[in-house]
Amino acid sequence: MEPTPVYWEHELENRDSLIDYFTRNLRLELTKMNSAFRFVRIESPILVDDTLRSDMTAPACTTLLNGIPLGKYRLPLVIWQHGKVFFHWDNYVEFYSLQYNIIFSKTTGMAYLPTIMQNISTMIGKQCGPTISTSENGIETISSASSEKLLVSIQEREIEVLGKSIEIKFDMDNCIVQAWANDHLTDASTLW
Repeated sequence: MEPTPVYWEHELENRDSLIDYFTRNLRLELTKMNSAFRFVRIESPILVDDTLRSDMTAPACTTLLNGIPLGKYRLPLVIWQHGKVFFHWDNYVEFYSLQYNIIFSKTTGMAYLPTIMQNISTMIGKQCGPTISTSENGIETISSASSEKLLVSIQEREIEVLGKSIEIKFDMDNCIVQAWANDHLTDASTLW
């Protein structure tokens, strides 16, 4: 198992710039399709029921579905967060993730998924170099063409009470490595 890397200030600044870039572009594309979209940034606990979290936005969406009022927020809605997540295989593996959960009505006439896939593929390509897109069991993935490392996964789901959800999960550690390897990310200011 590889040791968890240490990221230095310039790498953290670039990661923050990538997060801003992905969020601004996703917001722009979704509001072009439906100006009612609202983005809500959250922060969920790392430790959930004595287990390190493997997902960040799904628990928040579950809370939303269980009737805790969001006040001024109505569908369509994007709940998003970035931070460390953990998976347990032989040992815990941690990585930095950026996750969006796009929630919208079942009755919407908009086909959000194809537009989102195209937009994310374009954003990843600009920052991380050539990509490979695959689809298996309803999960769309975009990986680096050179290293085959997973950069983002996208999945559409039905939500009983509210409607539909598109979950987008970026592996920011792999995104940063690929951006540097492809010489696409040399300075945070180049992202704009």
